[in-house]
Amino acid sequence: MRKIMQNWPILRASAAAGMIAGAVYVPIGIAEAQTASPDAVKSLITTLPVKPPSWFPPVLYQALSIPTATSVPTSPGTLPPKVIPQSSQDQNFTGWLGSYQPGGSTLTSENAFFQSLGNNGRTCFSCHQPASGMSVSTAALQQIFSASLGRDPVFAAVDGADCPNQPSNHKLLLNRGLFRIFLPVPANAEYTLTVSSDPNGCNTLSAYAQSIDPTTSKTVQMVSVYRRPLISTNLKFVTQTGANPNGAIPGNTFLCADGITGARQPTDPFTGLCQSGNIMWDGREPTLQSQAINATLGHAQATQAPTATQLAQIVAFETGFFSAQAYDYSAGSLNADGALGGPVNLSQQTAGNFPVLTPTFNIYNAWSAASGMQALQRASIYRGMNLFNNRQFIINNVAGFTNIAAVGNNFSGTCSTCHSQRNAGTDTFVTAQHDIGTVGDSVSDNGPAPSTTLPIFKLTCKNGASTVYHGSVVLTNDPGKALITGKCADIGRTSVPPLRALAAHAPYFSNGSAATLGDVVYFYNKRFNIGLTIQEQKDLVNFLNAL
Repeated sequence: MRKIMQNWPILRASAAAGMIAGAVYVPIGIAEAQTASPDAVKSLITTLPVKPPSWFPPVLYQALSIPTATSVPTSPGTLPPKVIPQSSQDQNFTGWLGSYQPGGSTLTSENAFFQSLGNNGRTCFSCHQPASGMSVSTAALQQIFSASLGRDPVFAAVDGADCPNQPSNHKLLLNRGLFRIFLPVPANAEYTLTVSSDPNGCNTLSAYAQSIDPTTSKTVQMVSVYRRPLISTNLKFVTQTGANPNGAIPGNTFLCADGITGARQPTDPFTGLCQSGNIMWDGREPTLQSQAINATLGHAQATQAPTATQLAQIVAFETGFFSAQAYDYSAGSLNADGALGGPVNLSQQTAGNFPVLTPTFNIYNAWSAASGMQALQRASIYRGMNLFNNRQFIINNVAGFTNIAAVGNNFSGTCSTCHSQRNAGTDTFVTAQHDIGTVGDSVSDNGPAPSTTLPIFKLTCKNGASTVYHGSVVLTNDPGKALITGKCADIGRTSVPPLRALAAHAPYFSNGSAATLGDVVYFYNKRFNIGLTIQEQKDLVNFLNAL
C-alpha cells in the first residue's frame, strides 16, 4: 500500500516557482516511490477494448510508476456543478463565453466525463472546463491553485508538475498552462535525439528519461515535452473533414488521404467516417474513444479502462458541446443585428469546407456597415474577419503544408488557407500537422529561438534523412509529430488548432508561448512578413476575441 507523507511544511510562494506572490500554500501530499510491474501493465493492456497505439505501452508503464497523492476532493477543479445547463455564459477578459448543448442539459452525476475513473482524483473536467472553453486558462489554474492550496488533482505529479521528482513545482502549468507529455522515441526513428538543455530535469533523470515497453520488455528512450490541452468542444470540426458524407463535398474520398504520402486514413469504427488524424497536437490519437481510454489510464493513472458505457458518455458529451464567444464588452451581443456569433449558430454549422468554398468565416458579414453605439468595435471585428479571409501573404517553409506537391513552397495564401473549416477555424484536411516555427526550429525563417524555460532537444537525422527545410540537425523544444512517426520530415509539425472560444483559454500555441492574441498576430506578421499595420493587427485581435 502507498504510504502518504502528509507532514510537509507550509511553503510561501517565494519558495516555490510559479506560485502566486504573497500567498501561502501546502504542497500536494506525496506518496512514496513505487515501481509498476511490467507484467501487470502488460496484462492491463490486454484488457483494453481497442488495441492501443504503439507509443502507449511505455507511456502507461511510466504513468503507473509515478505515485499518486492525496488531493482536495472539494476543490473547484474537482467538483463540477450538478448540472451543465443547455445554455450558459461565463465571463472572461473581453466579454462572455457562451456554451451550448443541442441535446439539452447534462447531469454530471450521470456522465463519466465528470467522474474520477483513476487513482489520482482527476476527471476529464479537471482539465476541460466550460468557462475555459473546455481547456485550461492560466487565470483559472491560478485560482484553483489558490483555493485548493495546490492540492487539486489537476496538479497531480504525473504530468501536472514540471517533473514528478519536484511534485510541488507547477511553474509551467501555472504560468503557461503546460502539462508534461511523455512519449517514447519511435524504434524506427530516422534521427537520434539528445538533450541540449533540461531546465526541469525530466529528460535527464533516468526515472523519466526512459521507460519499459511492457509488451516487449525492452527499455526505451522517453522524451518529456510540455503542451497545452486542446479544447474538448466543437469536436465535430476536428473529427470530420470535407471528405465526409455530411461535409461540404460528399463522397470526395481523396480528402481522406494524407496530402504528402497519399496514404488513405483508416475508417473510424465508431462513426464510419475516415479518421481525421487531427486529434491531439501531434495527431497521435486515432479516435475520441482511444483518446478517452488513454487519458484515463495515463493522465488519471487508472488501472482499468473505462467501460463501453463510460466511453459512450464521455464522447457523447464532448461531441455534443459547443463553445464560442457570445458577448463582447465593446461590440455587445455577437449575434445582434444579423451577426451569427455565439455557440448556438456554431452548433448548426456543417462540418467541412473544402477551400473552394470561400470565405472561411462569414459570421460578421452583417456588420460591414455597422452603426450605433457599438459601431466602432463591430466595424473592427468585421475588418478583422475580412483580413483573416482575404489578406494574401507568402506561406513558405511550412513542413506538412508547403511540401504537399499540389501546394508547393512560397504559396500565396491567407489565414484561412490552413484554418479552413467553415466558421470553426480548424483544418479541413486530414493529418493537418504543420510546422510554422512556434517550437524553436525555424529561426532562419523569422521564427523564435527555442525557449530556455523548456527542454531543448537536438535531433540529428541519420542515413541521408533530413527535415524538409531546416537541414539534418535541428534544435527544438518539441519534435512534434516526429515523436509519433519517427520521420525527420515531421519534426516540429503540430495540428492546426480550433479558433473558437479563444478569449477563454489564454495562452496560445502548443507551448503557451503567446500570452495574448496580440502575441499570436505579432508572431504571424513577423514569421510570414505579412506587413500588417498597427490598426490591422488590432482588427485581427478584435475578430479573434469575438470567436
